[in-house]
Amino acid sequence: MCSTPGDAEPANSIRAQLATPATVDVIFAHALFICPGGHPKPYLEYLVDRRVLPLDKERLEGRFFYSVDSQVEKIWAQYLATKPDFVKLVFVFSELYGCGDASQKSLGLRPEIAKEIVSRAKLAGLRSGAHIESGEDFHNAVEAGVDMVMHLPAFPDPVDRQAAYRNKSSWEEWYTILASDIKLAAEREVTVVTTAASGSAENFEKPNPLAAMNENEKRFRKITIQNLRHLKDGGVRLAVGSDTMPGAGIQFEIDFLKDTDVFSNLELLKMLSETAPKAIFPKRKIGALEEGYEANFLVLEGNPIQDFSRVKRIRARVKEGDLLK
Repeated sequence: MCSTPGDAEPANSIRAQLATPATVDVIFAHALFICPGGHPKPYLEYLVDRRVLPLDKERLEGRFFYSVDSQVEKIWAQYLATKPDFVKLVFVFSELYGCGDASQKSLGLRPEIAKEIVSRAKLAGLRSGAHIESGEDFHNAVEAGVDMVMHLPAFPDPVDRQAAYRNKSSWEEWYTILASDIKLAAEREVTVVTTAASGSAENFEKPNPLAAMNENEKRFRKITIQNLRHLKDGGVRLAVGSDTMPGAGIQFEIDFLKDTDVFSNLELLKMLSETAPKAIFPKRKIGALEEGYEANFLVLEGNPIQDFSRVKRIRARVKEGDLLK
């Protein structure tokens, strides 16, 4: 899945080259739905200033994101014309909309606007997913009706975000997913993407990434492990997914999840090889070695249920029945 913000035109231009035996299978979300001035607009503008993105800042709107605070219908037809496969929404501390303090501003969508976008997506036959930052964002994303929550609450912010108006006393309270929301996510069959290592990616090249964590990262890791355990125990569908720098990728996420001791080797293997592909391509027969399913699989040098490091030791790759070189 390509769910990072991206211009639809170049993405659509390469579709014919994808989904072949020799290439990857991809779905595109294209532009994100954000609030005016919200995430990731400042970051994308920074990339433009650094000439990483060869665009004028004025051209980001409508290509990398749509800023909406009301009247979604004004841009909806324009968005559908880009032929997205998936709709992605951005929540960033959405609880700040109710605080009454002008200095405390959410950088994500208003919950009521998000609900309208998800409703329109369903009518258009499109699934939707949400970027989140806090436990309250998780709540609002599930309430909006998204099919996927594409983050755990993140990240280990060096500023302790305590809010008197919510009587928050700790990070744990701010970032913890409530049991009632876990129950609702399970009932609605929402898939949650792990992204558990996102706050520690800068350490991935170090010999012992966990030991290299600073105090904020260690503190946040405890909350992440607690959320993972509660989601698992609550029967929520979990898929392995990464939100780290390109050099870290999925392998660093897998190693991080393994080190949490929340999941057995079999559970991790299913999250990686069954739940994740089915979440991306729910209408396809993939993720199982059964009659009538697509012949897409890896041949490993050993049994990963006995030793999970064997998922890295790939002997052969088969896609659509073809042995890849």
